[in-house]
This record gives sequence, structure tokens and C-alpha cells, in this order.
Amino acid sequence: MTRARLDRRTVLVGLAAGGALPSASGAALAQNAAGPTAYVSTRDGRVHAVGTDTGTQRWAFDTDSRAVSAPAVGDGSTYVGSADGNVYSVDAADGTEQWAFDTGRGVRASPVTTGETVFCGSGDGELYAIDAATGEERWAFATGDEIVSTPIVGPEAVYVASMDGSLYAIDRTSGTQQWAYATSIPIPHSPTVAGDAIYVTDNNTNLHAVDLRTGAGNWSYTRVDRSITTPPAVAGGTVYFGTAGGDIHRIDAATGEREWRPYDVFGVPVSPLETADGVIYFGTDNGNIVAFDTGAEENRWRYQTDGDVRSWPAVVDGTVYAGSDDGTFYALDAASGETRWTHRAGAAIRSAPSVARSPGDGFGARSRLLFEPRGAGPEATATPAGEGGGSGGSGGSGGSADTPEPGFAAPIEDQGLFSTGGAALGVGGLGLWWLLRGGDE
Repeated sequence: MTRARLDRRTVLVGLAAGGALPSASGAALAQNAAGPTAYVSTRDGRVHAVGTDTGTQRWAFDTDSRAVSAPAVGDGSTYVGSADGNVYSVDAADGTEQWAFDTGRGVRASPVTTGETVFCGSGDGELYAIDAATGEERWAFATGDEIVSTPIVGPEAVYVASMDGSLYAIDRTSGTQQWAYATSIPIPHSPTVAGDAIYVTDNNTNLHAVDLRTGAGNWSYTRVDRSITTPPAVAGGTVYFGTAGGDIHRIDAATGEREWRPYDVFGVPVSPLETADGVIYFGTDNGNIVAFDTGAEENRWRYQTDGDVRSWPAVVDGTVYAGSDDGTFYALDAASGETRWTHRAGAAIRSAPSVARSPGDGFGARSRLLFEPRGAGPEATATPAGEGGGSGGSGGSGGSADTPEPGFAAPIEDQGLFSTGGAALGVGGLGLWWLLRGGDE
């Protein structure tokens, strides 16, 4: 039985960067996204394609829903999950709908595509493999609760975490279970693969390292006083994660031992962590996009927005892309934090951006694949199994704001930011399961 529904949703024409969106009834065509493009979703149910050179909107796709997940780009299409229960395939160049796959429950997880197959979890607890060309179901694997995080796709298996408290390895071709690692605690965070291990943080205070091939537990780190608020990020043999205490922990990836005391970053990390060239980029609950230097062990810069930053930053070609609850999409210089451009999307942005240099046939810079996808261009940065990789995670989900001065970046001394090397200040507990989902009720 097909679950694909073919029709065409409204495509909105974008104005210049910072411009307001026209109404759906006032636009029916879209500009062509021929050059490098950043794709981002907003809480009003739209997917926006924005040129990375100036921040000019090229098109917007409206799902007529309340919220959508982070978009995934691959082989000429953009894929996104929606609170209406559908996974949508949209032409990456012009924003026209290609197909919609109905899961029956809201889709908060972000899809992953190989170019031939789209993998996505749903609120019905199933992980779906969908034909990328037709939108037909290839297989479905049932877990015991909803899936709100993004899977990782390897050459032979798909790895996905469920709110039933288990991490699963599913045969990529048949959809049968290879192994399951049970934590007994809901897992809202996306797993991360580095070398022969897969790392995941649960909805409490635990970081788990699991053998990628067998599913056996390697070690668990439990020395955390406050709830973990981010998925793990792995770089250079080290695992990083943030907590509700407003700090960053650094753990040896091989042994599970703490490498240094948690560092206070003056705000609760509420977005996934992105690692690049020894710097961790993340968003906080007090409206900051932060660059934390792991060598100097201090914040390199902090950029203030007018809303919580739960959007997983993407770092591509020296630029940091991230959204804010203030309804603005930001492009910042990765070294200095200075503004390159801003784009007002009109509604809160909690999704992870996907950046593609060649929207017509390329893949996003953060593909969540452990192999090179078919037709992948140079922007695909999949981490082969056996190498230390980057961070993992999915964009999470409001109001909007017209921000006349969307942000600033100032030197550390001007903002009073420094590494304390001590215990973090408590800033209140957070309900974490919604942090990384692609949408909200």
C-alpha cells in the first residue's frame, strides 16, 4: 500500500534578506536556488531556501502545519518532517512539492537521505525507509515509543534512538533489527558515531558509549549533576556535551574518563554542539550563539540574539549558520562572530540548517551518513566508519520578532566571559525531550 500523496503546496517567493514573507495567496512562483543555499525550517510550518552569499530568500515551502523538522538536502531534493504526520520531498531548486509520505503521527525527527532512500522516525514509534524518487515505503521498523531524533545511516545499518529508552541498529536493506542497547531512560538526543563506537546521551544525566558492530556497552559516564541538554559531539578523541547547569563536559572517548572539569559557558547549552577546528559552536537559553575554544578552554566569542537559540549551528566555509527564537536566521564569521548577514524568517527557528553548495544535485554539508552518498558533491562531509567524526544531532522546534538590531559580537573582555574551571551555576531544570525534535505540538 502506498503512503505517498502527490500534490503541490504553496511556494512563496522570497524578498531580499531581512524582508517579510508575502502571504500564501499573494505568491505562486519561486526563484531558482541555483547557487549555494542554506535551508532552514520555521515554527510556522515553512521551509526556507536562503542564498548563502547575501541571505536573500529564494523560495519558501508551506506545509500548512504548525511546525516542521530540520530539512535534509540530497540529490536535488529537500526532505522535511511535519507535525501533520507527513515527510515531504521538495525540489531543492524551486521549492515545489514532489511527494508526501503520511506516517499517521507528527514527525519531529529530521530525515536522512542517501539519494536513493530517505530514513526518518515518526511520532508513531516507527523508523521508515522511503523511496526517495517515488515516496513509496520500502520498510518500517517499530520501536516502543516515538522517535524524535535523527538517525545515522551507515553502509549496512541505520542507527536510531527511541523514547522507549533504546538505541537500535537496523539492517539498512531489510529493516530487521541487528542489535538494541537499552538504557531504560528515554533518549531524545541523536546519536553520534566516531570510530568503532556510537555515543548517545539520555534524558537524564548519562552518556553512553556503545560498540558500533555488536551493540555492547563500552562504558557509561554518570558523573553529571544536572540533566544533559545536548547530544554528544565527538572530535579528536574527545566527547563533549552540555548540561542544564550551564556547562560543557569533556570526556575521553576511549575510556569514559573526564578530561577536565566542566566549564561554565554563562548560559544553558540548548542546541546540539557543532565542532570545527578545535572550536565548539552552540546556542544557549539566554539568546547567545557561542564559540567555545577547546584549546584555550574559554569562550572565543558570543553573539547575542533576541531569543533562545535551539538551532544546531552549521559551520560551512568559515561561516556559522544558526536560527533563533527571535525569528531571524544568522550567518556569522566563524572566527570573529561578526555578522555576515541576517534573514528574518517571520517565525521562530529551532531547526538545524542544511547548507548545500549545489542544490540541484548536491548533498547538505552535514549528511549524517557514514559513507559517501550516490552523486555526492564536495560539500558532503560524511564521516567514514573508523575515523573520528564530528557532532551528531537534529534540529529541535515560539513566536516571531522583528528585530531592528538582530545581534552583536563583542570581544570576551567586553562581555565578561571567561573560563571559571569550577562547578557550574545552577540555572533550573529543563524538560529535554523537545530540545532536538524537529517540531512542537
